[in-house]
Amino acid sequence: MCGLIAVFDTNTKKTNVNERVINAFEDQYRRGTEGFGILSLNTDKSVQLNRATEQIKFMLDMYNINSGMILAHHRTPTSTENKLKQTHPILVNNRIRSEERRV
Repeated sequence: MCGLIAVFDTNTKKTNVNERVINAFEDQYRRGTEGFGILSLNTDKSVQLNRATEQIKFMLDMYNINSGMILAHHRTPTSTENKLKQTHPILVNNRIRSEERRV
């Protein structure tokens, strides 16, 4: 089982959405507490990925990230071991986005 949380502040003056993500996690806590992934979009449009296999690391990351756009995933592994490389979101390189940044 897993939970997916996405919070995006679309205002021109972006505010941190960390607290809203943490509150949503508390509401869906039972969907998974063993594998965590956080994808955040920085103001320069770079992407930051944090992963954890323990809830305490997830919470520390959530309090340390400074972003107005966060996608978080949490899970309880049912068919695989709880390993860091199996946590989501999975980051895939995108050639088109890389080219856009160079322009």
